[in-house]
Amino acid sequence: MTPPLPLSREDQRQLSAALGYFELKMISEALEALDGVSPAAADTRNVLALRLLVLQKAENWPKAQATAARLVTMEPTDPGWSIALAYAMRRAECIERAQAILRDAMIAHPGDALIHFNLACYACQLARIDEAREYLRNAFALDIDLRSQAMKDPDLQVLWPEISAQKAKAK
Repeated sequence: MTPPLPLSREDQRQLSAALGYFELKMISEALEALDGVSPAAADTRNVLALRLLVLQKAENWPKAQATAARLVTMEPTDPGWSIALAYAMRRAECIERAQAILRDAMIAHPGDALIHFNLACYACQLARIDEAREYLRNAFALDIDLRSQAMKDPDLQVLWPEISAQKAKAK
């Protein structure tokens, strides 16, 4: 893969403006600024990554899904893009397809705790509680700090008593 060309001064300005708007929670303005970058810059990692954040905030799941899919293709070694793709898929289409994306990602990134964690969330939402427990066990083995996050995630609410008891037992 060839290294990306640096952004032009105008594209850098548009990207900077988009980031500023995003930080100010001015989502439509951020998207407008991103739409102002040149076609060559529009398909670069930095522009796509910011576009994904803005689309997620706007809850535009179909476009977030397409953007995340492009990032997965560009940077298959980054598990975060697969997680973002699955989340957008969950919101745009269905949780079963999101789960399939993460199962594939788990094969490529078996040591990524957040993939296991998100699979636990999806399994819980599909009423596959034993499966969710197993994914959570794996997630906690990879990153014990995820226990605190699990206690706040509404997808895992049915498991909160168990997680709390495990946490207390570990002390």
